[in-house]
Amino acid sequence: MVFDSVLVKADDSLTTIVDSEQLPEGLLFKDNETFFKALVEKKFVAGELIDITFITENLVSVEEGESAQLSVALIQSGEGEYVGGREGIQYATVHCMLVVFKKVGEEQVFRDFVSLGDVESQGLVSGSIEGEEIKITDDNAAVLIHFKSSEEGAGDYGFRKDDASLYVFVKSKLTSVLEMTLEDYQFSSDEHGDYSERSSVTEIKVLDSKSNGLYDISLHTTVNVSVTKDEESYDGNDAIEEAPVDPITYRWDGVKYQSN
Repeated sequence: MVFDSVLVKADDSLTTIVDSEQLPEGLLFKDNETFFKALVEKKFVAGELIDITFITENLVSVEEGESAQLSVALIQSGEGEYVGGREGIQYATVHCMLVVFKKVGEEQVFRDFVSLGDVESQGLVSGSIEGEEIKITDDNAAVLIHFKSSEEGAGDYGFRKDDASLYVFVKSKLTSVLEMTLEDYQFSSDEHGDYSERSSVTEIKVLDSKSNGLYDISLHTTVNVSVTKDEESYDGNDAIEEAPVDPITYRWDGVKYQSN
């Protein structure tokens, strides 16, 4: 999953693509409402503020090292009314972006941003974007962004998926350096009572070894497949299979994480 470093903003019937270099330098973060209002006034975001969440205060900066003092915030704003059968969803569209701040004295000063795109929820299908930090040096962390989607409630079909991207600061840009699918689950059934489901779950492990200053990362995936037949049509071919996949190790090459 690849996202360009731009923010797509709906403006009536137009779509404007804004390059991050156009965001005025020196923009300060004081509080959620004040900062979001400044972005709205500069036409960098649309909708109503949902939340601004700081994910880490110690983002890895490849060139600046531990002295960078960079923070990353996830900003989410919503538009449109969700119409569907899922609980806890307010907006049909949620705009998401990451913003990088540098601590200068007691102030947080804007450095960069990257759009994560829009999350659409309609009917039984919904999505969300979440973030967490993962330490990949002794003192600094990367930001792991989860792009989650699911369909629930149809009865004969459903799915859950968690695609993820790992971000660090490279050449003064917040950059996705490793992409993966952490969960991929789906089930289906038919009018005969036959039921099948398949799940793939991946665990991220940060290793003790390092490459070019950053810890190596290993992905461990397990695939489960099961098939259940209706009793009336049972032919003895029910199948349950668990298949671990050989771990894949990724090493930092100075620009991104590459598998061996």
